[in-house]
Parts: sequence; C-alpha cells; structure tokens
Amino acid sequence: MNEFDIAQRIARRLDQGVRELDPAVVGRLHEARFAALSRVPVKQLRLAPAVHSEGHALEDGHHPLLRMTLAALMLAAALLVINYWQQDQDADDDNGQLDAKLLSSEIPPQAFAQKDFGAWLQETR
Repeated sequence: MNEFDIAQRIARRLDQGVRELDPAVVGRLHEARFAALSRVPVKQLRLAPAVHSEGHALEDGHHPLLRMTLAALMLAAALLVINYWQQDQDADDDNGQLDAKLLSSEIPPQAFAQKDFGAWLQETR
C-alpha cells in the first residue's frame, strides 16, 4: 500500500467521522474556525506554496538571487556558443577568401607550382 492509498483511507475515515458528529458540535467548530480566521490579517491568508520532494518552497521570489545568477550564467553560455559558432563560420569563409585573393593577385598561378616559390615568398616578407 503506497502513501496515496493511505491518505485516501484516512480522508474517507475523517469524512465519515464528520458525518457522524452531532450537528451542534459541527456548528461550534464552524464558528470557532471563522472566529480564528477573522483574527488573521488578510495578507497572511494565502495558499501554501507548492513544495517539492525535499521540502523547499517553489513560490516566485523565493530565491531571487539564485534565479538571477542562473539566468546570467545561461545568457553567458549562450553568448559563448554564439561567438564560437560565428568564429567557426568566419573561418570557413576566410579559407575561400584567401584562395580568391591568391588567385586574383599579380602572381600568375604557375608561380605557385614552382619549387622556388616558397623561398621567393619568404624574401618578399
């Protein structure tokens, strides 16, 4: 039997017990409940926040610094990925531009095939 089944059995038993109560007792309990609620400020009357399995509240603004830090880290990671991707794209484009510059330069293409071209290139720099 899991926790949900146990909770359902308890709820059924409590509902049955309420039905068996004397109407005068139910009326007094009802009045006592409203008297207690009338003493609580309206600000405090709100639903309990949802709680995950470790018992920490999941309401908005519970950890604003943590949320802002996480958002900033995600933004920084996104910018790094975009920067890397753009540099990778630019590197691919540069290879084609370098070829185009070499082929459109004043040096004839046959000069690139000669063995002495590397030595000439070193001398001109």
